[in-house]
Amino acid sequence: MIKFISDNKVKLSIASIFIFVFIVIIFVLTLYNNQTLLNVCKDGKWGVINAKGKLVIPYRYDILGKFKDGLAVACIEYNCGFINKKGEFVIKPEYDTVFSFSNGLAAVQKDGMFGYINKRGNVVIPFEYEFADSYAEGLAPVCKTFEQCGYVNKKNKIIIPFEYQKTSVFVHGLGNVQADKLWGAINKNGEIIIPPNYNMLGYLSHNMISACQYIDNIHAERCGYIDKHGDTVIPFKFLWADDFSEGIGAAQGSDTKWFYINDKGERLFNKSYSITSAFSEGLAEVCVNYTKCGFIDKKGNPVIDLKYTSTSSFDDGLAAVLLDGKWGFIDKKGKKVIPFIYNKTGMVF
Repeated sequence: MIKFISDNKVKLSIASIFIFVFIVIIFVLTLYNNQTLLNVCKDGKWGVINAKGKLVIPYRYDILGKFKDGLAVACIEYNCGFINKKGEFVIKPEYDTVFSFSNGLAAVQKDGMFGYINKRGNVVIPFEYEFADSYAEGLAPVCKTFEQCGYVNKKNKIIIPFEYQKTSVFVHGLGNVQADKLWGAINKNGEIIIPPNYNMLGYLSHNMISACQYIDNIHAERCGYIDKHGDTVIPFKFLWADDFSEGIGAAQGSDTKWFYINDKGERLFNKSYSITSAFSEGLAEVCVNYTKCGFIDKKGNPVIDLKYTSTSSFDDGLAAVLLDGKWGFIDKKGKKVIPFIYNKTGMVF
Protein backbone atom coordinates (compact mmCIF):
# COMPACT_ATOMS: atom_id res chain seq x y z
CA MET A 1 0.00 0.00 0.00
CA ILE A 2 1.42 3.39 -0.99
CA LYS A 3 1.43 6.07 1.70
CA PHE A 4 1.44 9.74 0.68
CA ILE A 5 3.19 12.39 2.76
CA SER A 6 1.21 15.58 3.24
CA ASP A 7 2.60 18.95 2.12
CA ASN A 8 2.73 20.11 5.75
CA LYS A 9 4.93 17.16 6.74
CA VAL A 10 7.24 17.78 3.79
CA LYS A 11 7.56 21.45 4.76
CA LEU A 12 8.22 20.47 8.37
CA SER A 13 10.92 17.98 7.30
CA ILE A 14 12.63 20.56 5.06
CA ALA A 15 12.52 23.12 7.86
CA SER A 16 14.05 20.63 10.31
CA ILE A 17 16.88 19.85 7.88
CA PHE A 18 17.50 23.57 7.32
CA ILE A 19 17.66 24.22 11.07
CA PHE A 20 20.02 21.27 11.57
CA VAL A 21 22.36 22.45 8.79
CA PHE A 22 22.27 26.00 10.17
CA ILE A 23 23.22 24.76 13.67
CA VAL A 24 26.10 22.70 12.24
CA ILE A 25 27.41 25.71 10.29
CA ILE A 26 27.25 27.94 13.38
CA PHE A 27 29.04 25.24 15.42
CA VAL A 28 31.83 24.89 12.85
CA LEU A 29 32.26 28.66 12.52
CA THR A 30 32.39 29.01 16.32
CA LEU A 31 35.10 26.34 16.55
CA TYR A 32 37.05 28.07 13.79
CA ASN A 33 36.81 31.51 15.38
CA ASN A 34 37.67 30.21 18.84
CA GLN A 35 40.61 28.02 17.88
CA THR A 36 43.83 28.73 19.73
CA LEU A 37 46.37 30.45 17.48
CA LEU A 38 49.96 31.02 18.59
CA ASN A 39 52.39 33.34 16.83
CA VAL A 40 55.92 31.94 16.77
CA CYS A 41 59.26 32.83 15.19
CA LYS A 42 61.74 30.59 13.36
CA ASP A 43 64.84 31.75 11.52
CA GLY A 44 63.88 35.41 11.90
CA LYS A 45 60.36 35.15 10.44
CA TRP A 46 57.00 34.93 12.22
CA GLY A 47 54.14 32.56 11.51
CA VAL A 48 51.17 31.01 13.31
CA ILE A 49 50.60 27.51 14.71
CA ASN A 50 47.53 25.97 16.29
CA ALA A 51 47.29 24.33 19.73
CA LYS A 52 48.66 21.07 18.29
CA GLY A 53 51.72 22.77 16.83
CA LYS A 54 50.53 22.57 13.23
CA LEU A 55 51.66 25.49 11.07
CA VAL A 56 48.55 27.30 9.84
CA ILE A 57 50.13 30.55 8.58
CA PRO A 58 53.62 30.32 7.02
CA TYR A 59 56.71 32.06 8.41
CA ARG A 60 56.85 35.25 6.35
CA TYR A 61 56.37 38.23 8.67
CA ASP A 62 59.00 40.40 10.35
CA ILE A 63 56.60 41.36 13.16
CA LEU A 64 53.37 39.57 14.10
CA GLY A 65 50.89 40.34 16.85
CA LYS A 66 48.26 38.14 18.49
CA PHE A 67 44.87 37.77 16.87
CA LYS A 68 42.17 40.01 18.28
CA ASP A 69 38.65 40.17 16.85
CA GLY A 70 39.81 38.01 13.95
CA LEU A 71 42.71 40.23 12.88
CA ALA A 72 46.39 40.41 13.79
CA VAL A 73 49.02 43.12 13.34
CA ALA A 74 51.57 42.00 10.74
CA CYS A 75 54.63 43.76 9.33
CA ILE A 76 56.84 43.04 6.35
CA GLU A 77 60.04 45.06 6.14
CA TYR A 78 58.57 47.26 8.88
CA ASN A 79 55.52 48.23 6.85
CA CYS A 80 52.56 47.19 8.94
CA GLY A 81 48.94 46.22 8.34
CA PHE A 82 46.48 43.52 9.40
CA ILE A 83 46.01 39.90 8.36
CA ASN A 84 43.09 37.51 8.78
CA LYS A 85 43.30 33.93 10.05
CA LYS A 86 44.25 32.74 6.59
CA GLY A 87 47.35 34.94 6.66
CA GLU A 88 45.91 37.28 4.02
CA PHE A 89 46.45 41.03 4.33
CA VAL A 90 42.98 42.51 4.66
CA ILE A 91 44.47 45.92 5.44
CA LYS A 92 47.59 46.41 3.36
CA PRO A 93 50.95 47.00 5.09
CA GLU A 94 51.43 50.73 4.61
CA TYR A 95 51.79 52.03 8.16
CA ASP A 96 54.82 52.72 10.35
CA THR A 97 53.11 51.66 13.59
CA VAL A 98 49.78 49.95 14.26
CA PHE A 99 47.81 49.02 17.36
CA SER A 100 45.30 46.17 17.59
CA PHE A 101 41.66 46.92 16.93
CA SER A 102 39.60 47.97 19.92
CA ASN A 103 36.03 49.26 19.90
CA GLY A 104 36.09 48.73 16.13
CA LEU A 105 38.98 51.12 15.44
CA ALA A 106 42.78 50.84 15.35
CA ALA A 107 45.37 53.56 15.91
CA VAL A 108 47.90 53.67 13.06
CA GLN A 109 50.91 55.87 12.30
CA LYS A 110 51.92 57.15 8.89
CA ASP A 111 54.61 59.72 8.07
CA GLY A 112 55.12 60.35 11.79
CA MET A 113 51.48 61.14 12.66
CA PHE A 114 48.71 58.99 14.14
CA GLY A 115 45.11 58.53 13.06
CA TYR A 116 42.50 55.76 13.19
CA ILE A 117 41.15 53.26 10.69
CA ASN A 118 38.16 50.91 10.71
CA LYS A 119 38.21 47.20 9.84
CA ARG A 120 37.74 48.00 6.16
CA GLY A 121 40.96 49.96 6.25
CA ASN A 122 39.21 53.30 5.79
CA VAL A 123 40.71 56.29 7.59
CA VAL A 124 37.98 57.53 9.93
CA ILE A 125 40.09 59.92 12.02
CA PRO A 126 42.78 61.85 10.13
CA PHE A 127 46.52 61.68 10.82
CA GLU A 128 46.73 64.69 13.11
CA TYR A 129 48.15 63.37 16.39
CA GLU A 130 51.75 62.91 17.48
CA PHE A 131 50.62 59.95 19.57
CA ALA A 132 47.45 57.89 19.87
CA ASP A 133 46.48 54.78 21.80
CA SER A 134 43.61 52.29 21.54
CA TYR A 135 39.97 53.09 22.24
CA ALA A 136 38.58 51.80 25.51
CA GLU A 137 35.15 52.49 26.95
CA GLY A 138 34.43 54.72 23.95
CA LEU A 139 37.37 57.10 24.40
CA ALA A 140 40.93 57.18 23.09
CA PRO A 141 43.96 58.92 24.64
CA VAL A 142 45.62 61.14 22.03
CA CYS A 143 48.34 63.80 22.06
CA LYS A 144 48.62 66.90 19.88
CA THR A 145 52.23 67.06 21.03
CA PHE A 146 54.04 64.68 23.35
CA GLU A 147 53.07 66.78 26.37
CA GLN A 148 49.66 68.02 25.25
CA CYS A 149 47.30 65.09 25.67
CA GLY A 150 43.58 64.48 26.16
CA TYR A 151 40.76 62.19 25.00
CA VAL A 152 38.51 62.04 21.92
CA ASN A 153 35.44 59.97 21.11
CA LYS A 154 34.98 57.81 17.99
CA LYS A 155 33.86 60.86 16.02
CA ASN A 156 37.11 62.63 16.94
CA LYS A 157 35.26 65.07 19.17
CA ILE A 158 37.40 66.34 22.06
CA ILE A 159 35.81 65.03 25.25
CA ILE A 160 38.64 65.82 27.68
CA PRO A 161 40.86 68.79 26.73
CA PHE A 162 44.53 68.51 25.84
CA GLU A 163 45.84 69.62 29.22
CA TYR A 164 47.90 66.63 30.39
CA GLN A 165 51.49 65.56 29.73
CA LYS A 166 50.45 61.92 29.26
CA THR A 167 47.21 59.97 29.21
CA SER A 168 46.33 56.26 29.24
CA VAL A 169 43.34 54.14 28.27
CA PHE A 170 40.25 54.05 30.49
CA VAL A 171 39.87 51.00 32.73
CA HIS A 172 36.76 50.55 34.88
CA GLY A 173 35.79 54.18 34.31
CA LEU A 174 39.16 55.68 35.26
CA GLY A 175 41.82 57.12 32.98
CA ASN A 176 45.34 57.71 34.29
CA VAL A 177 46.73 61.17 33.47
CA GLN A 178 50.06 62.87 34.14
CA ALA A 179 50.40 66.51 35.19
CA ASP A 180 53.63 68.11 36.41
CA LYS A 181 55.26 64.69 35.98
CA LEU A 182 52.93 63.08 38.55
CA TRP A 183 50.08 60.64 37.89
CA GLY A 184 46.45 60.80 38.95
CA ALA A 185 43.14 59.59 37.50
CA ILE A 186 40.04 61.20 36.01
CA ASN A 187 36.57 59.95 35.15
CA LYS A 188 35.02 60.08 31.69
CA ASN A 189 33.67 63.56 32.39
CA GLY A 190 37.23 64.79 32.94
CA GLU A 191 36.75 65.23 36.68
CA ILE A 192 39.79 64.49 38.86
CA ILE A 193 39.04 61.44 40.99
CA ILE A 194 42.56 60.67 42.18
CA PRO A 195 44.79 63.77 42.50
CA PRO A 196 48.08 63.65 40.54
CA ASN A 197 50.37 62.85 43.46
CA TYR A 198 52.02 59.64 42.28
CA ASN A 199 55.21 58.70 40.44
CA MET A 200 53.49 55.53 39.25
CA LEU A 201 49.82 54.59 39.11
CA GLY A 202 48.43 51.20 38.10
CA TYR A 203 44.90 50.18 37.13
CA LEU A 204 41.89 49.32 39.25
CA SER A 205 41.78 45.62 40.11
CA HIS A 206 40.22 43.91 43.13
CA ASN A 207 39.03 47.40 44.21
CA MET A 208 42.64 48.55 44.54
CA ILE A 209 45.26 50.36 42.47
CA SER A 210 49.01 50.00 42.85
CA ALA A 211 50.79 53.33 43.29
CA CYS A 212 54.21 54.77 44.16
CA GLN A 213 55.14 58.17 45.60
CA TYR A 214 58.05 59.98 47.18
CA ILE A 215 58.08 59.72 51.00
CA ASP A 216 59.60 62.83 52.55
CA ASN A 217 60.71 61.41 55.89
CA ILE A 218 62.79 58.65 54.29
CA HIS A 219 63.78 60.65 51.19
CA ALA A 220 62.88 57.77 48.91
CA GLU A 221 60.08 56.38 46.78
CA ARG A 222 57.82 53.68 48.18
CA CYS A 223 54.81 51.85 46.77
CA GLY A 224 51.49 50.66 48.14
CA TYR A 225 47.82 50.50 47.19
CA ILE A 226 44.98 53.00 47.06
CA ASP A 227 41.26 52.63 46.38
CA LYS A 228 39.38 54.24 43.48
CA HIS A 229 38.95 57.42 45.51
CA GLY A 230 42.67 57.79 46.21
CA ASP A 231 42.53 56.67 49.85
CA THR A 232 45.41 54.46 51.04
CA VAL A 233 44.36 50.86 51.73
CA ILE A 234 47.80 49.22 51.96
CA PRO A 235 50.61 51.48 53.26
CA PHE A 236 53.42 52.71 51.03
CA LYS A 237 56.15 50.40 52.30
CA PHE A 238 57.28 48.41 49.25
CA LEU A 239 60.03 49.10 46.72
CA TRP A 240 57.50 48.28 43.99
CA ALA A 241 53.97 46.92 43.75
CA ASP A 242 52.00 45.24 40.98
CA ASP A 243 48.25 45.33 40.48
CA PHE A 244 46.16 42.55 42.00
CA SER A 245 45.23 39.58 39.83
CA GLU A 246 42.69 36.94 40.78
CA GLY A 247 42.60 38.47 44.28
CA ILE A 248 46.36 38.36 44.92
CA GLY A 249 48.93 41.16 44.69
CA ALA A 250 52.71 41.11 44.27
CA ALA A 251 55.18 43.42 45.99
CA GLN A 252 58.93 43.93 46.20
CA GLY A 253 60.50 44.08 49.66
CA SER A 254 63.49 46.07 50.89
CA ASP A 255 65.76 43.11 50.06
CA THR A 256 64.59 43.47 46.39
CA LYS A 257 62.88 40.07 46.56
CA TRP A 258 59.29 39.71 45.36
CA PHE A 259 56.44 38.05 47.25
CA TYR A 260 52.66 37.79 47.14
CA ILE A 261 50.22 39.61 49.43
CA ASN A 262 46.52 39.55 50.29
CA ASP A 263 44.18 42.55 50.24
CA LYS A 264 45.34 43.55 53.73
CA GLY A 265 48.96 43.74 52.64
CA GLU A 266 49.85 40.58 54.54
CA ARG A 267 52.51 38.35 53.07
CA LEU A 268 51.35 35.03 51.59
CA PHE A 269 53.07 31.64 51.19
CA ASN A 270 56.15 32.69 53.24
CA LYS A 271 58.20 32.53 50.03
CA SER A 272 60.06 35.11 47.96
CA TYR A 273 61.27 35.18 44.37
CA SER A 274 63.52 37.17 42.06
CA ILE A 275 60.60 37.53 39.61
CA THR A 276 56.84 37.20 40.08
CA SER A 277 53.94 37.67 37.70
CA ALA A 278 50.20 38.09 37.74
CA PHE A 279 47.98 35.06 38.28
CA SER A 280 46.28 33.78 35.14
CA GLU A 281 43.99 30.76 34.99
CA GLY A 282 44.87 30.03 38.63
CA LEU A 283 48.65 29.89 38.13
CA ALA A 284 51.49 32.44 38.31
CA GLU A 285 54.98 32.40 36.81
CA VAL A 286 57.77 32.76 39.37
CA CYS A 287 61.56 32.69 39.10
CA VAL A 288 64.44 32.18 41.51
CA ASN A 289 67.88 33.43 40.54
CA TYR A 290 66.09 35.13 37.61
CA THR A 291 66.51 32.21 35.20
CA LYS A 292 64.96 29.27 37.04
CA CYS A 293 61.28 29.73 36.37
CA GLY A 294 58.09 27.71 36.84
CA PHE A 295 54.55 28.05 38.16
CA ILE A 296 52.78 28.11 41.52
CA ASP A 297 49.08 27.86 42.38
CA LYS A 298 47.07 30.28 44.51
CA LYS A 299 48.13 28.48 47.67
CA GLY A 300 51.79 28.95 46.82
CA ASN A 301 52.36 25.32 45.91
CA PRO A 302 54.82 24.67 43.06
CA VAL A 303 52.82 22.87 40.37
CA ILE A 304 55.34 23.12 37.50
CA ASP A 305 59.04 22.79 38.31
CA LEU A 306 61.25 25.87 38.26
CA LYS A 307 63.43 24.58 35.46
CA TYR A 308 62.79 27.01 32.61
CA THR A 309 64.87 30.04 31.62
CA SER A 310 61.75 32.12 30.98
CA THR A 311 57.99 31.63 30.81
CA SER A 312 54.75 33.29 29.74
CA SER A 313 51.45 33.34 31.59
CA PHE A 314 48.82 30.71 30.76
CA ASP A 315 46.30 31.52 28.05
CA ASP A 316 43.66 29.00 26.93
CA GLY A 317 45.45 26.35 28.97
CA LEU A 318 48.86 26.82 27.35
CA ALA A 319 52.03 28.64 28.39
CA ALA A 320 55.18 29.33 26.40
CA VAL A 321 58.39 28.27 28.14
CA LEU A 322 62.08 28.65 27.25
CA LEU A 323 64.39 25.67 27.69
CA ASP A 324 67.95 25.31 26.36
CA GLY A 325 67.55 28.39 24.19
CA LYS A 326 64.33 27.31 22.44
CA TRP A 327 60.65 28.05 23.10
CA GLY A 328 57.92 25.44 23.34
CA PHE A 329 54.51 25.11 24.99
CA ILE A 330 53.25 23.23 28.03
CA ASP A 331 49.83 22.58 29.56
CA LYS A 332 48.80 23.33 33.14
CA LYS A 333 50.20 20.02 34.34
CA GLY A 334 53.62 20.87 32.92
CA LYS A 335 53.29 18.41 30.05
CA LYS A 336 55.02 19.40 26.81
CA VAL A 337 52.38 19.79 24.10
CA ILE A 338 54.39 21.66 21.42
CA PRO A 339 58.13 20.94 20.95
CA PHE A 340 60.94 23.34 21.88
CA ILE A 341 61.85 24.46 18.37
CA TYR A 342 61.03 28.19 18.24
CA ASN A 343 63.33 31.22 18.53
CA LYS A 344 60.58 33.47 19.91
CA THR A 345 56.88 33.44 20.70
CA GLY A 346 54.38 36.28 20.88
CA MET A 347 52.96 34.97 24.17
CA VAL A 348 55.75 36.69 26.10
CA PHE A 349 55.15 40.15 24.58
